Parts: sequence; structure tokens; C-alpha cells
Amino acid sequence: MFSRSTFNVPKSPTRYPQSSPPRSTPDHPCQKPKNALEACLNLKCFARGFWICLCASARPDTVFAEVLKPMLMNRIALLALATPLALYSSCALAERPSTTPGFYLGGDFGFAFREDTALRIEGAFSGYYNFKTGYRGDLHLGYRFLNGVLLELDSGYIYNSVANANGSVELHQVPVLLNLIYQFPLKGSLKPFVGFGTGGAFSQLDVSPATSTGLHDVTTFAWQAETGVQYAISDHVALGLDYKCFSTGDLEFGIIGLRSMLTHSVQMSITFRF
Repeated sequence: MFSRSTFNVPKSPTRYPQSSPPRSTPDHPCQKPKNALEACLNLKCFARGFWICLCASARPDTVFAEVLKPMLMNRIALLALATPLALYSSCALAERPSTTPGFYLGGDFGFAFREDTALRIEGAFSGYYNFKTGYRGDLHLGYRFLNGVLLELDSGYIYNSVANANGSVELHQVPVLLNLIYQFPLKGSLKPFVGFGTGGAFSQLDVSPATSTGLHDVTTFAWQAETGVQYAISDHVALGLDYKCFSTGDLEFGIIGLRSMLTHSVQMSITFRF
């Protein structure tokens, strides 16, 4: 008998279908993956694309369940966490000029309009005083708390003269008030506000020619309500338009007395924040 080894006949090479190369082929980029995740983490598979993962016996639904779905959920979770933080940061930056606590110094100046008031001479009613348009100036020093709450000490000067007096009659007042103000925390540079204050007022009535009996100055209780709007031109400077309603008790200057009256003022303001 003759055997194949006698003639050194080489064995026929094993033929495999071209479309199905063995998994153990050394140059195949996806060698023996344990699961779809390991196949997709292979550097060569990642470089060549998603279709190479399919050659590792990984069905598309398996790849999605084990790889793509966790990646997608992680990104959704990160986006859900990052979105509120980004919104909070942008809002905090936009609101910084009005919500940052600190001291501020400001001044107001404008017109003062006094309502007519009853005039008493030696305790008897003697008509009404009609006041001309006057002026008012104020200085205030305060502290800004969080959430738009402000507490300030306000003082100034109010002047009006009487239009229907025989001679010259002038009323001077110096209010000293403690104001509590709330500034609405709106977005942007425009900030409306409301406020209320109480304190006292020093009042003086000048009459010319002088009466036979001297007049004395008086100090009375005073209150004030205000509203307005401020526009921040920078982080430290704001311009504003204010309306104030100011009142005192009855004013008794001696033989001349004035009933309690309201004084309305419209003022431009500037505020410096520290």
C-alpha cells in the first residue's frame, strides 16, 4: 500500500467560505469578544465603526441594550443635572446688581408739591394757605439685604412758599426717616421698588414782615410712602425716578398753626453701590 506521506503529497488546504472567516484569524479586528460591550470597546472596532461590532455575533438589539442605551441614559442624566445649574448661573449673573448684599449711598432731587392746608391764627380758622411748587433734595445711606429688601436712613430738605399770603411766608422742613424698601427682583437692569418710612421732621415757618409775637420751630412725627424705578447702568451705579408722599402732624408755630398736609415730590436719583 502506498500512503500519501510516501510521496510527500501536501494536504489540501481547508477551504472556508469567503463570507465567513474564522473568528481565530489573527488579523481579524474582533477576536473572540465575550460580549457586545467588549467588542465595541475594542480600539480597532471603534475606529472602523459600528458595523464591525455586528461581526462579533452581536445582534443590533443587544448592542443597543448593552452599549448605546446606557450611554444615552448617562447623557440624558448629565443634561438634566446641567440644565438647572446653567439656568441658575445665568440668572444669578443677571440678578447680581440687585441681589448682592452691601451698602449703598444715594441722592435725590426734584420738585415738591404741597397740598393746600388750613391756617389757624391764635387757634381760630383763618382760611387756607396755597403753596407754590417748591423743591426737595435728599441723601440716603442704606444696606441691601438678599431678596430685594433694603433698609436706609434718609434725610433732606423741603422748601415751599405760600402763594396767597400777605407778604412772604416760607415753610422749611428737614425730615429724618428710616425707610424699609422692597425692590422687585426682575431680570434685566430696570428694577421697580416700593417703600415706607417713619421718623420725624424739623419744621420752620418764616414770615415777612415779622409778626409781633415770635414764631418758634417745631419737631413732629413724620411718615413717607414712596415708589419708583431704578436703572442699573453698571454693577455699582444706578439712576432712578422716584415719587414720594410725605406728611407730618399738625404744625404749631406759636400764634400761627397749620393743619397736617401731604407733600408730593417727583425726583431724579442716583445711587452708588459698594
